[in-house]
Amino acid sequence: MLLGPSAAVPRIDSAGPMLWFDVRPGAGLVIALERLGALAGALGTITGLVAVRGGWRPSPWLLTGIGVIAVLAFVFLPPAGSTDVLNYASYGRIASLGHSPYVMTPQQLLNSGDPVGRLTPAAWRTAPTIYGPVATAAQWAAAELGGESMARIVFWIRLVKALAFLGTGAALIKLASSGASGGSSPRVNTAGGSGGSSPRDNTAGGSGGSSPRVNTDDQARQLRVALIWTASPLMLFWLVGSGHVDVFIAFFTACALLALRRAGVVAGLLAGLFVGAAIAVKLTYAIVAAGLAWPVRRSAATILAGTCAVVAVVGSSYLWPGATNTAALSRRLSAGARFIFYLPQALASRPTLLTALILAATVLIAVLLIRGLPQESAGCPAPGIRLVLALAVASLVVLPVQTPWYDALIFVLLALMPASGLDYLLVARCLLLTELVLPGAAPDTGLSGALCGFVSHVGIFVVLAMLVVESWRRNWLPKQARPVPA
Repeated sequence: MLLGPSAAVPRIDSAGPMLWFDVRPGAGLVIALERLGALAGALGTITGLVAVRGGWRPSPWLLTGIGVIAVLAFVFLPPAGSTDVLNYASYGRIASLGHSPYVMTPQQLLNSGDPVGRLTPAAWRTAPTIYGPVATAAQWAAAELGGESMARIVFWIRLVKALAFLGTGAALIKLASSGASGGSSPRVNTAGGSGGSSPRDNTAGGSGGSSPRVNTDDQARQLRVALIWTASPLMLFWLVGSGHVDVFIAFFTACALLALRRAGVVAGLLAGLFVGAAIAVKLTYAIVAAGLAWPVRRSAATILAGTCAVVAVVGSSYLWPGATNTAALSRRLSAGARFIFYLPQALASRPTLLTALILAATVLIAVLLIRGLPQESAGCPAPGIRLVLALAVASLVVLPVQTPWYDALIFVLLALMPASGLDYLLVARCLLLTELVLPGAAPDTGLSGALCGFVSHVGIFVVLAMLVVESWRRNWLPKQARPVPA
């Protein structure tokens, strides 16, 4: 990012507070920096998780502080790895000029001579926005503040994303430490412990035998939050550095989980508000949102209040784009998208049939995951998270279009789960998707790019196969929790 526009960093104007050196580096250098940086980041995350399972107990606030510093640095550097944030800026500019980004395209903005339109990436110029009204409202606000400068609009977009990222981390820390108030029940000690294989794991990193084990459990859970979210290089890069809209979904999900720690009308209304907002960012979130009703299934008042709030938020917000948002999303799924899976044209051109098949595959994989994921104990700081994670993973791994920033929804939930081998598999999946889409601003047409693309593509299928097989074998469970053969 510091080297300026390149194969990894899209070209923007020099207005605004973002800083870089106009070095004009070669494509080989920046692509190597990106690919090696992504690999190092993923290995760092995995190594940290392994160490926590083994008893490593640094201060969670140290890692959180490192993450905050990285967030601040990214905000004042140009975006990299993707040009999507420039598309967001163009859609925001269209809205700020009084037009509908669900109808007007960036190409029309370019044809009008608008300075923001001239910097819109070519790949999306002919497509209206596919994002929901909450995302569009944020883009409109950034464009109002940024005016005619692409750089200023991008800065405001990424600043809001940075705040959402930090807000998500704060909510996760609160959720991870909520077990501290759960009294002296010994079951709390295995809810989010570092390894899940033995109650003794929870004291492995303690400094003395007199400290309460529940505090060690809280520390292990908070370290997972720091490693998987706040100080995760991959999440930091894609959600703040690259500025993707999926950070809003993660933020609203964490807030909904916080609200659902209690039952009642107020809790239901708050959770419904956040869930509705997430659906109004991406309509596909509705699949995962259904799982959030499970923790409060015994409280009719909570479910009714939440449902009413979701309907009110989604209904009122989608009055503006109406069916045009769904139509734009269907067009993206049926034409011009880079599919992970090979789809015959007869299937790709039938969005209804394709959607039905995707939903069926989602249900199948979700059932397998629920069978294999670690059980939650009575002291779990986020009850019901197991089902929501299963739906999130299942709904993303079967999509024809997959990108690493979509996995923000997975990581925000994974951070609250007990440790298991699933952690490493999902981090590896995010790395493979990352290597598949890099460098971001220009295609990697060299031999190394073709090799990385082939390895990453094959690796994604291997990860999917391992996810299915290991879930069927229930290998994510702690050893003492697995069924013993007769």
